[in-house]
Amino acid sequence: MQVYIYAKSGHNIGLEATRRCAAVASILKEFDPILCTCDFRAGVYAKEELGIKKYVSVDVLTNLPNMMKRGDILIFDSDETTKFMETHMKDFCSLLYKIGDDIPDFIIDTSLFVKNESPKLEKTFFFGDDDYENKLLELTNNSSKQELNLLLGHYFFLGNESKLAAYFNMLFTDEEYVNTI
Repeated sequence: MQVYIYAKSGHNIGLEATRRCAAVASILKEFDPILCTCDFRAGVYAKEELGIKKYVSVDVLTNLPNMMKRGDILIFDSDETTKFMETHMKDFCSLLYKIGDDIPDFIIDTSLFVKNESPKLEKTFFFGDDDYENKLLELTNNSSKQELNLLLGHYFFLGNESKLAAYFNMLFTDEEYVNTI
């Protein structure tokens, strides 16, 4: 019996579900879970930055039965399901848990944090994993420089970094996510 953890993820969705699912995978590491993401880059990110050992990319949640066996365990963080789908998922899986319903959606992997008695950064702002609509840039218009650092998201590749630098003390890239947190 295999444990699968599915995170709806992608450059237009963000990585919140991936981070939550990586925390669940860390808690369940003795069961050797497989993280399933909708976006290959989300899986790579989870492996490189969040300690995930095994991951696979799938297009959508409904493709999981193509790799799973009847009786496997599924934990998922997604809004893709309907009651009908969940009924069939419960029939297919020996155990089925939805993050946000069966498992709290506020999950922290404490193994990512190193106890630091005197942190160097007091405040850092994390806007999100992407900003296709330039909302953060819009918010900074007519603003003065903030006594705040900015942590850019994983998919924050829109070229606004140089424009935002004028409004924040420091900018941290997504590669610095774990160390910054």
